[in-house]
Amino acid sequence: RKSGFTGHIIVAVKPDVDPAVKAYLDTNNVTMKVLQRVNCTYTDDHTSEKETLTCLHPYPSLKQRWARFPILRDYLLECKECTGPVLVTDFRDTFFQKDPFGNTHHVISGLEVYEEHRAQRTTHWLVDGPVHRCKGIKLDKPMLCSGTTVGTREAMLEYLNIMHAEMLSWMKDEKCFDVNMEGDDQSIHNYLFYSGNLPFATAIPNREGIVSTVGVEAAWIWGMHAAMYGSDATSIPFPGADEGNGRWIGLHYSLTDEKGYHINFNGETSAVIHQHDRYGPPFQKWLRLETAKVFEVEHTTSKNIESTMKGNSESEPLSSSKLSNMDVLPRAANTVRKVLDLNFEGQKNVPVSKPVLKPRVF
Repeated sequence: RKSGFTGHIIVAVKPDVDPAVKAYLDTNNVTMKVLQRVNCTYTDDHTSEKETLTCLHPYPSLKQRWARFPILRDYLLECKECTGPVLVTDFRDTFFQKDPFGNTHHVISGLEVYEEHRAQRTTHWLVDGPVHRCKGIKLDKPMLCSGTTVGTREAMLEYLNIMHAEMLSWMKDEKCFDVNMEGDDQSIHNYLFYSGNLPFATAIPNREGIVSTVGVEAAWIWGMHAAMYGSDATSIPFPGADEGNGRWIGLHYSLTDEKGYHINFNGETSAVIHQHDRYGPPFQKWLRLETAKVFEVEHTTSKNIESTMKGNSESEPLSSSKLSNMDVLPRAANTVRKVLDLNFEGQKNVPVSKPVLKPRVF
């Protein structure tokens, strides 16, 4: 809201949401949707608290992480005033530096899917293993992150429908369904795009669009920092930091401006930062200190934004929307740590801005 965004914000929350959190969200005109946990129909084991053995109503036949896609689709369908554009995003590891739909951004047409760092390819185990087992194919393409997607209302609904249908298909095939696999919604996301099943989607290179997914480079930086300083790394700033002036990392990394805010390659302030937690404690300290300011950078307003919806010939005022999965559907901690185990097999010719090192896994 501090960014000037005045559209609908819909957040999925756990059943026992903290009263203080609820009051805060109410104050900021956020619509809360309470998730209901149910027994999964694909297993007889209902005694475990593991995410993979706990499902969400009304989709007990889908893994919990997969169920967020039809659930968010249902939320969007219920919101008749949400005419677009729409951002579907993870919640825990995302923050905003400016209004993602402010008047400084381009007109949204169709669907936008976002690439991770250019060194991260679909040869990574998160996509390579599941897609090869399920579809018998190998992909070597830029990795797309399934945690953030932008589109018109129509495109977003179509995307979520296609994801849901593909997930149902995978659940029925023993080659595709792995009850213990977490994060393979990204496998499906990449498979659908690169197999041509999302013809209305465009892949946006990393740090060139509304969303900047920083996880890969953040993991390199934190991994090397932790390897160098060990247990002291949490209290030692990153090289080049100037905490007195609010800068948490050196400008030679080419990630931020002089005040520490993430920038795109063209020098503009990035609107949405995803996977920021991979930077570790040195960045989280800055984020806590900047909480009151971080959403006010390049303050814009989403009032009176007009755009042409795909397939329509007339412009109409947009009611922008953000749909998030909060707390119950975070990226699992072990998945966060496994992403450090980057696969650079066959990628010797891919240009990178940092040394290709394999940091320790913590």
